[in-house]
Amino acid sequence: MSQDSILDKSPQALPFLLGVAAFVLMILAGPALLNDPDTYWHIALGRWILENGTVPSTDPFSHTMPGAAWHAHEWAAGVLLAAALKVAGWTGVVVLAASAIGLTIGILAWGLSRYVRGFYVIAIAGVALMGFSSHILARPHVIVMPVLMMWAVLLVAARHKGQRPPLAAALLMIPWANMHGSFAIGLGFAALLALEALIEETSHDGRWRVIRDWGLFGFLSGIAALVTPYGVKGFLFPFHIGGMDKSFKWIAEWHPPDFSVPSPFEGWLMFVLAVALIRGLRIPAVRLVMCLGLLHLALAHVRMAEYLIFLSSILVAPMIAAQWSDAAARSQGRKLSAGGGWRMAAMSGGAIAASLALLVITDVAPARDKSPNAALAAARQAGLLAKPVFNEYNFGGYLIYERVPTFIDGRADMYGDAFLDRSLTAATDALASPTLPDLLKEHGIGWTLVYSRDVTARLLDADPNWVEFYRDEVAVIHVPAGSSSTAALRQLDSQTGTTIE
Repeated sequence: MSQDSILDKSPQALPFLLGVAAFVLMILAGPALLNDPDTYWHIALGRWILENGTVPSTDPFSHTMPGAAWHAHEWAAGVLLAAALKVAGWTGVVVLAASAIGLTIGILAWGLSRYVRGFYVIAIAGVALMGFSSHILARPHVIVMPVLMMWAVLLVAARHKGQRPPLAAALLMIPWANMHGSFAIGLGFAALLALEALIEETSHDGRWRVIRDWGLFGFLSGIAALVTPYGVKGFLFPFHIGGMDKSFKWIAEWHPPDFSVPSPFEGWLMFVLAVALIRGLRIPAVRLVMCLGLLHLALAHVRMAEYLIFLSSILVAPMIAAQWSDAAARSQGRKLSAGGGWRMAAMSGGAIAASLALLVITDVAPARDKSPNAALAAARQAGLLAKPVFNEYNFGGYLIYERVPTFIDGRADMYGDAFLDRSLTAATDALASPTLPDLLKEHGIGWTLVYSRDVTARLLDADPNWVEFYRDEVAVIHVPAGSSSTAALRQLDSQTGTTIE
């Protein structure tokens, strides 16, 4: 039996198997999914919501912005992450993120199988997972990916059939808008597919039907996107983020991709270009505009790569089926027998169980360089937590998780361009205005917590007004020289192993 016939004899099983395979791979990746400081504050937000029974409208976490307006637009994802942590610890958080990726790949494969044969389903879905791999983290953008993928699959299927999207699909905007700001991309995706339908319709009555049908769907989708705790302000939030130019230079995932070093996204991009050039692929004008727009976003910001990868994969699938004679899905495929179904379920269950067992016995915890555990323990023992801290940006999530009010953290939208740029410039440039000493004095800082080997630590080491209290390979704490804190800390030297110079 040929490879193609094996892959295509039971096409309804392939999305399930690919979803399971992606889930198992993510479980095996384990701690890598926790390698981001923002995971901490998303969980802390979800915990706060569960404890208080409401979604915050003002900042509850910092000492620099207390009471400032804050749109916690990813609150629903935070609740899911906090619930997973409460139920199964960090293992639960990994399982939640892995489940989201498994569902995303399964839904993508289900959508692709409508158009292309099994081998192509595996190739497109597999390369998509590879291209996205560097940004797979236990954060809202991953938790919401199954919703994004289902939205894209349903809308492209409707266009392929020349029909209106099912009105029930508009309800996907409710969880999407409450979990991540990328819902705006989903609305734009729908609008451009509606434009394509309008352009391709030749009759006068047909155009009015397109306007009526897609207009109704768009209206209902827009209304659904407003069903958040923040209403219109939440709806407009993605556009606010898009205008924070100064903040983008400080946040790595908002930088353009660095093609001077190999990356999974570069691998995906080169693969797609090579296949398209070798095999030849013609894309209708509107879909070409959509793909180029997504490419622009991906080349402007690292964090946008997944939208190009997943949305373009389903957008071009009907073109691949129509233009490549060996690619089109067979009109009929044998249904999976009862015995085959049980064998598939048993093998999948075994793979899932084995991967989960391996995860349970693994020491699953967030990345150590985002988790200054020992430094915070020393600060707590010394009674420093009652005083305002100046903290490294990447330590902010951990401090929020540990219920320590932060100077700054990953909620850049709340702090705004001016505060973020002013604070981080002072922390990295000795000639900045204000200088770091001026900034610390302005905010009444009683201790600092920064990376032990970065420029901020060197600036504090050189400042005679600050002395080192604690240092390890991850973090360093400084306190004001000659203060009552210094005298009290001297008494802790024998317990903590620190030295006040």
